[in-house]
Amino acid sequence: MSTVGVNGKVLVYDPDSPWKTWALQEIYLGTVTSGKYVPKLNDWVRDITTAELFRVTSLDITTYIPVLESVVEVNTGENIDDYDIILGQGPGSVYDTHRAFLDTSVRPYSLALEHRNYIHGTMAKYAKIFRGTLSEGGDYHVISAFYDPSGNLLGDSVPLELVAMPNGMNYATYAVPPCKTIEDMPNGEVVTVVIYSDTGHVVSKSKYIIERTAYIRAVNSSTKYITNISLKSDFISGSDPNVILYPINVPLNSLNLIGVVHYSDGSTVELPVDGTRFKVFGLANFVATVVGQEIPVVLCYTLAADEAAYGTTVGATHTLTETYTAKTVEADGQYAVKLFGYPVWQDPVNGYKLQWYLMNLDRETFYDVTPYVQFNANSPAYNPALYGVVQRLSVSLNLQSVSGSFKSYVHTQTMDLSLKNQGTEPPTNWTIAFEPGQDPVFGTDNQVKMTYENANLSYLDITCGATTQEEWLNKLFYYTKPLINPDNEVTPPTPDFMVLMIGGTETTLPVTDWQNTITINTVLANNSTLFIRFIKRTVDNDIQLAIAGIPVHQVN
Repeated sequence: MSTVGVNGKVLVYDPDSPWKTWALQEIYLGTVTSGKYVPKLNDWVRDITTAELFRVTSLDITTYIPVLESVVEVNTGENIDDYDIILGQGPGSVYDTHRAFLDTSVRPYSLALEHRNYIHGTMAKYAKIFRGTLSEGGDYHVISAFYDPSGNLLGDSVPLELVAMPNGMNYATYAVPPCKTIEDMPNGEVVTVVIYSDTGHVVSKSKYIIERTAYIRAVNSSTKYITNISLKSDFISGSDPNVILYPINVPLNSLNLIGVVHYSDGSTVELPVDGTRFKVFGLANFVATVVGQEIPVVLCYTLAADEAAYGTTVGATHTLTETYTAKTVEADGQYAVKLFGYPVWQDPVNGYKLQWYLMNLDRETFYDVTPYVQFNANSPAYNPALYGVVQRLSVSLNLQSVSGSFKSYVHTQTMDLSLKNQGTEPPTNWTIAFEPGQDPVFGTDNQVKMTYENANLSYLDITCGATTQEEWLNKLFYYTKPLINPDNEVTPPTPDFMVLMIGGTETTLPVTDWQNTITINTVLANNSTLFIRFIKRTVDNDIQLAIAGIPVHQVN
């Protein structure tokens, strides 16, 4: 049977043909129809460029556009489950040869899987390690833990790492990196490693046997000694290397403190101050409230079993210490920051991408930081086409990657995003809670109604259903939760101007124009997102307050 595609060309579809595998480049995906074929349900499709394999999970009988789901190609050799794609076992059964090495000489304990075991497939994203074997209806006990370089617990999901290949190219072969655990397990204990996709589906499962390795020493390094330790941070005073300048409004875990071990042969090793090998005593309960306040703090390093140093403290473990002073300095507005993240519609297959802007309490400028925002390891993977479900996203950003004027400071932020409809379906495409429990949320009934005249002329209605200026400011400004200065503000300053950001063009209008029809001479695509920046104009400069994103829908 055949049907005519969107450009008048004929598509070939035979629902009674035998099952087969198609090349991705020869099937119809909703655009070009010339020379294209329509696969059947459950047919396989392979991308001949990347060799990735898909299965047709559904087929729209109206548009003939198939929905493809990635297929895991498993090794079907002896002793491997259908669901098990971890390779690299030696002689004997998988159960006999897989080892998980537990080192209890450090806190939290270190847990590492055999390095020869690989996970294949682009869908594999993270792992969780469970104690014991998993049975249906059983009590699953997760023992894996993942920390950031500052020692903050990010969750029990361990992100997978790409494996280095001899040819230098790797797109879909992963390994589980070493992680942490607080479980002390005996030799021979069984643990189960479960691999998940970015959507949270199980793609692999394998059993390992615990082997305690605290007694196994690395190569003897007695020929070199640790001479001293030091602290590395952008917040170290330029005039005194033993003084930490601690801004009032900067959280301790954002200072990015790095410990440095200095050896007698002139070499150094840098390690995070995460409570494992390096610790800082004295800052945990320090509340910076008075400028100029000083307190003593101690940097402590715990030697490894094969390390030696001059002047170590004898005890349960050998340690080195160095004394520092933490001095409170003026609050720095450039480190009191906020991310404004908004969905931007792409298409039905790819859903919404996220665009991020950054502002701080200096209120002097703003940044498009979309390339630099990263999802934290404890954040569920963002699903760009998941509708009707609240996605709690946890992201972070190192300000130094945005501008060299910033010190190495990591900002972490969460928000609740709910995609309501596809970007072609007004009025409410999505809602965002920038703060936990925010009510009302941002985005309800927000849409820019665009009347298209020609390529160089359009008219915009940005009222978003509001009937008063107060209601409009609430919907588009206050619900974005702009930054406030807690020392002298209860609410953010009220904006008096708005800046329409369309491509590389900016149009500045008074806020009082909110209910007027706005004429633009710049191309604004239907179903795109209009970003409005709110400012307060002074004699000296414009104070940057917030950025709102609003879906655009053509009404004529």
